[in-house]
Amino acid sequence: MQHRHIVFFLLLSAVISASSCGASRKAGRTGGLSEKSSEGLLKALAARKWDAEWFDAKAKLDVDDGRQSVKANAVIRMKKGEFVWVSIKKFGFEAARALIRKDSVFVVNRLNNEYYAEPISFLTKEYNIPADLSTLQNLLFGNPVFLSTAGFLFEDKVTHYELSGKGGGMDSRYRINSADLTLQHIGFEDKEEQRTIQCGFGEYAPLVENRNFSYLRSIEMNSPATGRVSVGLQFSDVVLNVPKDVKFEIPDKYTRVSAK
Repeated sequence: MQHRHIVFFLLLSAVISASSCGASRKAGRTGGLSEKSSEGLLKALAARKWDAEWFDAKAKLDVDDGRQSVKANAVIRMKKGEFVWVSIKKFGFEAARALIRKDSVFVVNRLNNEYYAEPISFLTKEYNIPADLSTLQNLLFGNPVFLSTAGFLFEDKVTHYELSGKGGGMDSRYRINSADLTLQHIGFEDKEEQRTIQCGFGEYAPLVENRNFSYLRSIEMNSPATGRVSVGLQFSDVVLNVPKDVKFEIPDKYTRVSAK
């Protein structure tokens, strides 16, 4: 498995909230909806959206592409509207480092003394995901990512609510716990390109102001180009709104290679 995939799948799986977020708000009452409709659910989710100027966390990562399973540790940092920074370690040594800005993606592969530099649109073209900095940061917090905010079908499944719709060339489906309105699952499907992405959110626990944060994430991607790839990510030591040092340098001796 190529190390660039480890980094990009890491960004997809959880990590990956912000520049378009509104001011953070305290969670409202738990349980039920006052208005059981797609509009009512969207309003409730918007009111509970996570937001912070800074995000810092550690994570354990497990990537499996059916041929090889790779486990690693990661440090993930972000600043609202500016960047997502990731450092991945194997056996105590840094294997890769990534920096995602509004318009670009940089990855340093220390195992092969090489680096990648691509426009952020590369993530969309390569993995068919809604890739922009705001989307990646929202996934980090576990916020719902909507490709469209109109025309959703709402279903009350008793234990959970479901929203389904189309946007950005993909069918999307969202599952939300009806008791506390926490996000359980996001699914995207591009039928024409035969690509699917399934993201799961679990192990919610209080982080600040008794608001629950999803410490366990999973993602499964399937496409003709990548095959089936699954990622598990377990967060720990999550800290909000504390500025952190972020360094990203490309050694002169490293060779630039294409990430495609």
